[in-house]
Amino acid sequence: LFAGYSTEQRKRIFQVYVGFELTELALPLAIAEVESARNEFPAGSMDRLKAMSVGWAWMMQLKQFSVAEPAIKECLEIHKQLLPEHWKTYDYYSQYGECLTEQGKAEQALPFLMQGHQGLLSRKHSIPASMMGKLGYALDRIVTCHQKLGDSDEAERWQEKLDTFNQTVR
Repeated sequence: LFAGYSTEQRKRIFQVYVGFELTELALPLAIAEVESARNEFPAGSMDRLKAMSVGWAWMMQLKQFSVAEPAIKECLEIHKQLLPEHWKTYDYYSQYGECLTEQGKAEQALPFLMQGHQGLLSRKHSIPASMMGKLGYALDRIVTCHQKLGDSDEAERWQEKLDTFNQTVR
């Protein structure tokens, strides 16, 4: 459908659709972005991961978590294979955990969220300053997961960590 358009043009079209709350048009574009990446690039390649990331990020923005899950999981697997110790791999763990949490799979999500947070924290010196917010997002995802699990004590404990992080980042 959008094969003749550049990535930048597709991004602009997506933004227009979202701006006008046209989810019924934006979601097929996000799905097409993922499918295009799967068709264009070899399985397990960094090119495939980069291209697919655009589509699943759009799906997450649209709150289409069940649609996004297979693409995020595939990207996480690629990152684990190609760059197992890179900080971005652990950001993928955290984002995958968020996707599961938002589908009501909080128990399944928690190990991914914890691994993501711990991996980001242990690699914080390699995270560019402009990306340090990823640690805050990881903490926020853990808080949300514990809230959805009904564990208010753990949610509060992680919220304190998030508050401390936010104070140190300012």
